[in-house]
Amino acid sequence: MSVITGIKSSVSRLPAFPAERLNLSHRLGLVVFDGFGLADVVALIDLLCTANAIEQRASGFKRLYMPVLLSESGGTVASASGMHVATERLPPPRGQRLRIVFVAGGVGAATLEASPRLCQWLRDQHELGVMIVPIAEGRRLIEAAGLFVKSTGEQRTAFAAAMAMIAADLGELVAARCLELHGPAQTEAPAEPEVLRPVARTRVTEQILASARWLETHHEQPVSIADAAHAVAMSERNFLRRFKLELGMTPSDYLLGVRLRRSCKLLTETDLPIDKIARRCGIGDGGRLAKIFRKHLARSPGEYRAGTRARAVAPQRFNRSPVQ
Repeated sequence: MSVITGIKSSVSRLPAFPAERLNLSHRLGLVVFDGFGLADVVALIDLLCTANAIEQRASGFKRLYMPVLLSESGGTVASASGMHVATERLPPPRGQRLRIVFVAGGVGAATLEASPRLCQWLRDQHELGVMIVPIAEGRRLIEAAGLFVKSTGEQRTAFAAAMAMIAADLGELVAARCLELHGPAQTEAPAEPEVLRPVARTRVTEQILASARWLETHHEQPVSIADAAHAVAMSERNFLRRFKLELGMTPSDYLLGVRLRRSCKLLTETDLPIDKIARRCGIGDGGRLAKIFRKHLARSPGEYRAGTRARAVAPQRFNRSPVQ
């Protein structure tokens, strides 16, 4: 299975919602227009609906993500394939808050002259702190609004942005299951190591899903198996057995995988010393982190940092702050 890609710096801009608040619905805007690419929009909505279904089965929460098709004037919009869809009119900037806005691509985006109203609406949403994410050619409309979009080699796809949001809200386990169901074809080059990933062998129960989230939340701290078992009101023996049966790995390996991926993220996105990264990720010190990297990635933390930064690309082309 491919890795969950694109879970990078933008995740820190997405507010994560703790479990007790996940029964709220969050509107996600998808801006469309005549000639938009229907397939990419449907694939994105399908991914979000899958996350809703997995979370509802596991925890009984109501629908978390509510995709909303938006257009400048509302009403019916024709896709490039001739399929017509119903849309809502662009909401006022101070209306119901959108969690994220995706701008559709397709042949229509290449020929459409972005209206001043659409451009202003995108700028207003950006200034409110809403993340604006292009779907393929949708970047042209975002750029027409004067918002900087990272170059292709650096830009995250809409699929990766949605995966980042799912991982931030629902945990890596739900995100991994979504990725299994929707395949790796839409993802970008790996940003995190494909090691120590859980592989669900059966239906993951609410207790084990909660324990995986607990380990993710407490990865910076010195935690024990007994602590994790106690957090979900299970005996240590039963917890170990169930975790291994349902996720195909031990809780210790799962926790190590979380810590390793967090370390990779900090190495890629910050200039923090390796010792400090190790401490922040619950690994102890740089020496132990180096041993873990050599065992699982066959390189040192410093080599990993240098390798990821060597792939960084492209200067900014606009004066405004990046969209993503």
